[in-house]
Amino acid sequence: MSAELQQGFNRTSESNEITTVSGLIEEQDIDTVVGIDTVVFQRDTASRIVKKKGCYLLALKQNQPDLPACGFRACPSESICEDREYDYGRYETRKCSIIKAEDAVSEENTNCRPGLKTPVRSSLI
Repeated sequence: MSAELQQGFNRTSESNEITTVSGLIEEQDIDTVVGIDTVVFQRDTASRIVKKKGCYLLALKQNQPDLPACGFRACPSESICEDREYDYGRYETRKCSIIKAEDAVSEENTNCRPGLKTPVRSSLI
């Protein structure tokens, strides 16, 4: 098995992050997993990545009202992983859970994010 890390970088002066990411997606030979933050994720970003035979790992934040955390409350998690450690003078518990998109995300939101299959929630307790 081989793995490759491809990193895109563009320094821009008059552009914003959204247009920079769009350009990077067009320039790259995707065919891999793309990690992207919601800050730059637009509705057509998923389509572009999937069209180039890629998959995406999207970090959702509280500012995504159309993909509510209530899906995680309403649907049983497929898998839950919890890790507890002591660091910086305190205990921290990290919890990661996944659900099926079809169980938690409306059809409208699934349609505008092609390939959305498994929402993952990671939290620090």
